[in-house]
Amino acid sequence: MDGGPFQIVIAPPCQSRDVQSIAVTRTLLIIDEATWTFPALPRYSSRLTTRNSSLATLRENLDYLRDFLILHLIPEGMVFLVADPWSKELCAPLLLPLREQYREGVRLLRAGLRNKDCLAWGAMSLKGLGPGLTPSGDDFLCGVLTGLFLLEYLTRITTKMTRDEILSCALGENPISNSLLRSCAEGHFLRRLRDFLEALTNGDRTAVVANASRMLEFGATSGRDLSTGLYLILEYLFTDPIGGFVPNCREVETIQ
Repeated sequence: MDGGPFQIVIAPPCQSRDVQSIAVTRTLLIIDEATWTFPALPRYSSRLTTRNSSLATLRENLDYLRDFLILHLIPEGMVFLVADPWSKELCAPLLLPLREQYREGVRLLRAGLRNKDCLAWGAMSLKGLGPGLTPSGDDFLCGVLTGLFLLEYLTRITTKMTRDEILSCALGENPISNSLLRSCAEGHFLRRLRDFLEALTNGDRTAVVANASRMLEFGATSGRDLSTGLYLILEYLFTDPIGGFVPNCREVETIQ
């Protein structure tokens, strides 16, 4: 998939239910009685590392991200919400009911930033929603969790309770989605997502577009849906700051 939090792919004919134990040390991977040595490669850090990140830069770069997502609009997934939530353009009639479910889930999620009951309903409405190995709703929630973590990283204002609530309602029967959801909630990111976040907070338009392009290559719609969740939660909180999530830029500079 990408550099990032440790991933194990079990190829046929071996099935995950056949594995009795998995152990990982700094140099070894041990599955049952079989042992593999890690190659002598630098360890990847899934944490954000940029020291010159700026909330003001993020706010400016969100405009570039919005324009980029609209430019690369496709009928599938949730990216239509960035362009026009009510648009039927490029939408097959069979997709219209699904789009309505996407819209309602996002509406509840936004309302849940003020009303915790709605937060749970919004996350549960989007959980597992849509087609794909990781459904669009799950990928969107990964973007929301990423955006909330990023705000805490930049402002030191905690969003952990909100992330924990969303995560507890978003986890389902899909182990791949669950792994990505947990990683995003805890601030452990795949390489292309980490690089994308660092471009948004510390880069210029060229860096944002280059890294957004790499995100679009992630899965059939996963990169778009995650980017959509990230954009919409940040855009909403910047437009309508609530709960102390987003202080003004002068206050943030003082915090840092």
